[in-house]
Amino acid sequence: MKEIKVVEPNTFDIWTEWGELTRLIQSSRIAFDREVNYRRNSKEEVQSVGEKFKYEIQIKDHIKTLETEHLICLAFLTLALSICERFVRGKLGLGPEVELSGGIEAWGGKVLRLAARVPQDQPISDEWSKVDGGLAGCIEVQEARNSNLHQGNRISQRSINRFVDHGHVSPWKLNDEFSLDFDLLETYRGRLKSLMRLSDNPRRSVRELTHE
Repeated sequence: MKEIKVVEPNTFDIWTEWGELTRLIQSSRIAFDREVNYRRNSKEEVQSVGEKFKYEIQIKDHIKTLETEHLICLAFLTLALSICERFVRGKLGLGPEVELSGGIEAWGGKVLRLAARVPQDQPISDEWSKVDGGLAGCIEVQEARNSNLHQGNRISQRSINRFVDHGHVSPWKLNDEFSLDFDLLETYRGRLKSLMRLSDNPRRSVRELTHE
């Protein structure tokens, strides 16, 4: 069996960045809620922003935009996946120029196998069962991002087949319109965090991880 050369990532930087993202998400929720409450009681009808590139927006449209969580949460989810992917590259000894192929089921499985020292000829279903949401839950996270970036916010047959190929039932139906909010974002981030934590120490349980 070919030995994988492990180059550990700077986990301090990874978890520092993860914490910064967490604070940004929670600060955004606070700021959005306060701005909506303030604007609802304001008599202003139009708000101008910018100096070099001025933009005017109707206050009613401004409120509607802030109450639509989907796009901002999609941006946060994309950032969370990016952190997770860089963590995995470090664990597998891969440089930033190397693409992680096969989806989270492939590269996530590799770091779980490596951390738990599971031989290549043995399944890792037990390791996936320790991850929050399991294999299907992690596929859902990546497909939620992919369907929004590449498929116009609609669930394709390709997305559904990805679950079926691994013996799972898709949480969505064909052509379902996907919507992301802050609560679902935190569920998805919890799954990624669990995968990364377990890749560092497979003896830790999901229950322990969720209380950090």
